[in-house]
Amino acid sequence: MYTTPDTLRLNDVIRLNVLSTVSHRANLRGRVLGRVTVHAMRPGNTAATDHANNYRLFSEEDRARYATYDSYEYIMLELDDGLQVYVGLPWIVPGSLYLEDSRRVNIVLKDFRDPTHDRVRNILMENGYSIESTTDFN
Repeated sequence: MYTTPDTLRLNDVIRLNVLSTVSHRANLRGRVLGRVTVHAMRPGNTAATDHANNYRLFSEEDRARYATYDSYEYIMLELDDGLQVYVGLPWIVPGSLYLEDSRRVNIVLKDFRDPTHDRVRNILMENGYSIESTTDFN
């Protein structure tokens, strides 16, 4: 499911593409460990180098806004192979951020009178949710 950085939560599994590379990779998949500034990064990170690699592909407007690697936030990500990387928010290719893990929720509605479930189904689907099944309880 397509998502945005603002909706990410701790431990979400995501996949995304970056403009250039992060630790020599352009396509990333991993678990979100947090959203941080450079001041919270672990020593030895590659954010400055990765910024330089991605900065050259920024739009003119983004170059002015994000001239240095400490001028924006990062997603701290643990990749599938265990490597921890920091992904600068402006490095993410627009439209490439997807939430891979899905959570299931059961909702019990009291005094529910819609025999076909259409109203609730439509509300949920219009807001980006998929419905696996519905069950009537008496």
